[in-house]
Amino acid sequence: MIVKGYAMKRIKKEKKIYLIFMIFFFSLFNVMISLCDLLISYNQWDGANKFIELFGEEKEDFFQIEKYDSLEKKDFYNKNLVELTKEDIDQINSLVNSNGILVYKIKGKDKVNKDIYELLNIRNEYGDQYDAYTYQSDRVEIVDLSSDILTNQKIIGHLPEEENEIMISNYIADLIINRGIKIYSHDTLTTDYYKISNYEQLLDENTFFALNHTKVKISGIIDYDLSKYDILKNKKWDELTKEELEIGDDLIRKAKNIYNKIYVKKELIDNMKKTDPCITTGVMYPIQSKDQINSIFPKLLSNEKNFSIKTAFSEEYYHILYLNSILKPFFLVIGVISFIIFVIIVIGCIIKKKDRSIFLKDFLVFMVICSILSSMLYSLNLVVLKNVICRNYFQKLSPFQFYFKQYFILLILSIIVPMLMYSLLLLKNRFKKKSTDPF
Repeated sequence: MIVKGYAMKRIKKEKKIYLIFMIFFFSLFNVMISLCDLLISYNQWDGANKFIELFGEEKEDFFQIEKYDSLEKKDFYNKNLVELTKEDIDQINSLVNSNGILVYKIKGKDKVNKDIYELLNIRNEYGDQYDAYTYQSDRVEIVDLSSDILTNQKIIGHLPEEENEIMISNYIADLIINRGIKIYSHDTLTTDYYKISNYEQLLDENTFFALNHTKVKISGIIDYDLSKYDILKNKKWDELTKEELEIGDDLIRKAKNIYNKIYVKKELIDNMKKTDPCITTGVMYPIQSKDQINSIFPKLLSNEKNFSIKTAFSEEYYHILYLNSILKPFFLVIGVISFIIFVIIVIGCIIKKKDRSIFLKDFLVFMVICSILSSMLYSLNLVVLKNVICRNYFQKLSPFQFYFKQYFILLILSIIVPMLMYSLLLLKNRFKKKSTDPF
């Protein structure tokens, strides 16, 4: 009796161990498959829809198309912006079904694009202290103002009318006022930095500046609403609250795409090309309608010619796609390994099991526990991935959101797999019964 009791305890303990490991590895498999499905859905349509919806909410005046040399590798962090050829420009215009406005950059030493400080001769000395409002982007662009793309913006002064006139944003104007800039004295650029007090001085028709090596004057300043960024002035980044950091991140995005542009006449660009390495890096298109965006963006986001859309939030979108390309195979490998281990345990359990009624009792327990545990683990993973892995990304673009579809997958797998296990047990018992029947 003692031996029999000990054997029963050992069988029950063995049964619990099998059940615990089966539940754990199946739940892990279930979670990984659901995460893979989430990322696949994001890459195929959810992400593009989020991006298009966000672009509409932000009400940007234009979007831009650029070309990179490494998008086919999905490696957006090590991308290199390349010069657009005439064939590229024709292909882009064909995709958008419109003739866009050309965007240029000027290369400096070591073929690096010149930043705003070097291009306009703004003071930027080593060791200077900058607040969170100060210009954060070196991605300054020169735009051929051959058509009206700023109809929704108020302009202080006027659009460039002469080939030596330029128009800048009030954000760049604030930088000049804050830092100081070199100006022309007669035909010679000063060696010292001149202190500008206000916009009126910048727009003085007798004050000339240097756009790289070209003598120019500022005819207009785009008066963007920058009031929400006032809270960043005279504060260092480490002094900002969480809400202020989000405002600062928003300013950086806008400074890379909207506030970074210098608008000029085409004649000025033609003259600059004679002496400066001025290359075409983008094509800009004014927003015509919501239908235009809904029609064009899906095509541009899915094209395979290394073209990419540039908006205030596009960089984060492409970075998320790159992150997904790393996480998806990781989730898949973990899921496959978990499933293989689970199958091995199930096979071992079926081979050893002699009492079919025990499995029937375990069936419902396995299904319920797996459903609950998988849902909990999946939710926990979403929270961690969203707030740790993607904490620096704009959360509206994050792929790690709670959707019914993935929870439905968790539930279905938690029902179907135990049913398959039960079917295997039935087949095993039926086969065993036939093999023992007398002729």
